[in-house]
Amino acid sequence: MEHGLDFTEKAVDALTRANKKAIEFDNATIEPVHLLLGIWEQDDTYLKTVIEKCGANQVEFERAATKVLIRVPTQNPPPDNVSLGSHTRSAITRAKKYMVEFGDSLIAVDTLILGLVTVDSVKNILKSANVKANDVVDTIKKLRGDRKVDSKSAEDQFDALNKYGVDMIKLVESGKLDPVIGRDEEIR
Repeated sequence: MEHGLDFTEKAVDALTRANKKAIEFDNATIEPVHLLLGIWEQDDTYLKTVIEKCGANQVEFERAATKVLIRVPTQNPPPDNVSLGSHTRSAITRAKKYMVEFGDSLIAVDTLILGLVTVDSVKNILKSANVKANDVVDTIKKLRGDRKVDSKSAEDQFDALNKYGVDMIKLVESGKLDPVIGRDEEIR
């Protein structure tokens, strides 16, 4: 990992998964696609939520990412240790800029994604899934709101309402909930 940078637990998990993916595919460096897939493969993945909210085809996204992954140069015999590729280092540097912009103390998964979406290979993956990088940026900023990442586990709180709550207004607007409930005084 980058010296002098601190990451949330989920960001560390994504980087660890990216490292394992690079080793699994005999790649000498961790490329942006490894990190993208490391985020994608997390439990309750934030990236899948973002892709879904962008109206993308998740199957096409995963298929395009796999195509990019198998084109990463391999090394035989495989390396004992893999290092960050230059594009991945640049993406992490951009993630740090977003961290500062958001007033965070740590680099989180969402800022890693924001750092990745400017990389050409990731842009192509998004394009294959009919998603624009700007849509991903807008969606992440909307999901995040004004929350700050100030602890290693801060991401667990992100989007908790969307994940576990019920949008009563949306239910009323779609006709699935009677808008009169709770308005006894007005009805009498």
